[in-house]
Amino acid sequence: DPFIGTAGQGHCFPGATVPFGGIQLSPDNPRSAWEWCSGYHYSDSIISSFSHSHLSGTGIGDLQDIRLLPVTTRPQPDEHAIDFIEKGYAKFSHANETAEPGYYSVTFDNGIKTELTATARCGMHAYQYPENSVHGLTLDLTTARNWDRTVMTSIKKINNRTIQGYRKSTGWAKDQHVYFFMEFSQDVDIWAGSDTLKLLKNGQKLVSNQGYAFIDLGTTTNKVLVKVSLSSANCEGAAANLDKELSHWSFDKVKREAKQQWKRILSRVKVEGASKEETRVFYTALYHAYLAPYLFSDVHGNYKGPDGEIHSVGKANQYTVFSLWDTFRATHPLFTITQKDRVNDMIKSFIRHYEAYGLLPRWELMGNETYCMIGNHAIPVITEA
Repeated sequence: DPFIGTAGQGHCFPGATVPFGGIQLSPDNPRSAWEWCSGYHYSDSIISSFSHSHLSGTGIGDLQDIRLLPVTTRPQPDEHAIDFIEKGYAKFSHANETAEPGYYSVTFDNGIKTELTATARCGMHAYQYPENSVHGLTLDLTTARNWDRTVMTSIKKINNRTIQGYRKSTGWAKDQHVYFFMEFSQDVDIWAGSDTLKLLKNGQKLVSNQGYAFIDLGTTTNKVLVKVSLSSANCEGAAANLDKELSHWSFDKVKREAKQQWKRILSRVKVEGASKEETRVFYTALYHAYLAPYLFSDVHGNYKGPDGEIHSVGKANQYTVFSLWDTFRATHPLFTITQKDRVNDMIKSFIRHYEAYGLLPRWELMGNETYCMIGNHAIPVITEA
């Protein structure tokens, strides 16, 4: 039950991801507070975006990068972009919300239904709009929650169905780069800007410390699909992720494969003698344990290192989000028993961090050393592995 831990001070998110995946596609509420470190809190009744990176269980908030939100209105000619973005924030009820491993769905009070699923490096959105409504999306590269702040953004229209760009930010991760590549299931018009929104032609690009866009989906079909991939290295890496992992448009296929991944990985541990409720809590805890660390290298093997340079691991995998002060005691020893195929890449990720930065990671976040907490807990993890 992915909703376990989303209330109180659990700091968990309910959205779609695969085991140790580089995409955490989940809803965000429009609040900045300690209870909202994951971007979402069960007490809330408003969704401000569906973004592609989230932290689970942390005591500091960051990420929530590349925010999309379906809307049923168009911006007015002189309307400020941020006013239009915030006007689209939508109310919802938990009665119209569903979450399971690899899948999330919600129907807003305004009638828009959103479904989310993911591969290791790609997110897939399905939006169902009410009849006779505007079919639109807002793209918000600027809004930041908690400790985060946007530094620079870019939006480029490649063609009538494709855009790419980046968001660079500073926060708990002091120098975070997120490059995105986004494809739509039909032709779209892109209106982008830092204040008011202007129509982007094919090949045109907006670069600004504040980047917003309205994506006009037309009215040819009520259901629209969107594919998004991220890379910390460049847009080419994000595009390559889509080519390799999500070249088709079958939402159900992605959802089914994500569910199968979770079923395989969770069924390695068999619980006996527990009640139904105890079993549900146990497997949810195991599910949360397998959310992090995150896959960080793109399919080209590239990632941004702690020295600010782009590094390559070739066909290996680089991981990120090592909350070592929290995880060295029990989570990493659990991995040595149940995730032997991933442990070597995790340890080598420590070593690459050391080679680039001169120190083993303490609390590594998206290619940044945060220096959070005391000690050097990579040492017992390496030794035990």
